Amino acid sequence: MYIRDFDNIIADSTDCILSILLHDNSMFCAVLSLDHTMQVHKSFLNVQYSNELKTEVIKSDKIFQSTYRHIVFSVLNHKYFFLPERQPNISDLVDSLKFKQVFVDKMAGIEAYNHFGISHHQLGLVESLSNGQSYKMHHIANVFALYYLHQEGKIIHVHVEQNELHIYIQLDGKFAAYRCVEATSIEDILYFILAFYKEFGLDTSSDKLVLSGWLEADSPLFTQIYGYVAKVHWVDDSTFRLTGESPDAAKDHFYFAHFANSLCVS
Repeated sequence: MYIRDFDNIIADSTDCILSILLHDNSMFCAVLSLDHTMQVHKSFLNVQYSNELKTEVIKSDKIFQSTYRHIVFSVLNHKYFFLPERQPNISDLVDSLKFKQVFVDKMAGIEAYNHFGISHHQLGLVESLSNGQSYKMHHIANVFALYYLHQEGKIIHVHVEQNELHIYIQLDGKFAAYRCVEATSIEDILYFILAFYKEFGLDTSSDKLVLSGWLEADSPLFTQIYGYVAKVHWVDDSTFRLTGESPDAAKDHFYFAHFANSLCVS
């Protein structure tokens, strides 16, 4: 069982970043100091964004009663579409974006635009949680692209969420591909990882795979991946760390999406 949440006394929230990961039916929030130390993590599971009573409970949580230096949202969902230029009428052209509030990310380091959508109920909650403060909204694909900007070589990063896999590929220092796929079994995850290696001509014996998210080194999944890919590494960045008040079972790589998201405030 993964330890997700922990709390801490924040001396001055105005010197902190509030990072919110927005999923279709869940939401994960973290408070990080400006040196990117995570102080607090709070999970909201089985969120019904259209249920006003349920969202009122979320709004009343103490994590949203403070003022922060920065608020940054990252969307993790299947409702995205890449194009070489902005398309103002994208919601009329792409089924997954119909009746959605559409945002557009200019992908870091490349002339590509990610059009991504959230429901209008989600947008209402976003506006309430930001409480009049300005905020930034990105899709997780661009969060990865910004994190890896200017890094050379081949980058294959797999971020594991519950029943969901986020795969980011960068070649020759530039964003090459991103996929969000439903993966409910070890076989699903292995299939998608190996399919990406094959699609992009990557070598499982020499091209490194970077992992983050809800995965342990002693898990059957990690063992299976290591059986097919020779060089498997946890994402490792000394810039990021958890507060000393976090549980021993909490690992930095669990919260990588928050850490990378917190870098998107500039």
